[in-house]
Amino acid sequence: MVHGKLTERLSMEKKVAATLRRLLPRLEERFKPHVEPDEWQGFEERLRRNFPQLFEGLHFLYGDAYDFFFHVESILASATH
Repeated sequence: MVHGKLTERLSMEKKVAATLRRLLPRLEERFKPHVEPDEWQGFEERLRRNFPQLFEGLHFLYGDAYDFFFHVESILASATH
């Protein structure tokens, strides 16, 4: 049972990392040019720190639905805006 939970945890961490790697450049392209560099740096630090918890909550709601990535991106874009 412990092995299964560890495997599940590692799988979730991989999903979190992959999603952030995919989303961050899209957010940077869209929003970074419109804010001061230190403002963007602060946002990115907060995003990296809090993204795992946000991702896990959204994954609980949407699971592996085909449009999961769209929802995560939409929520982050709204928060960034």
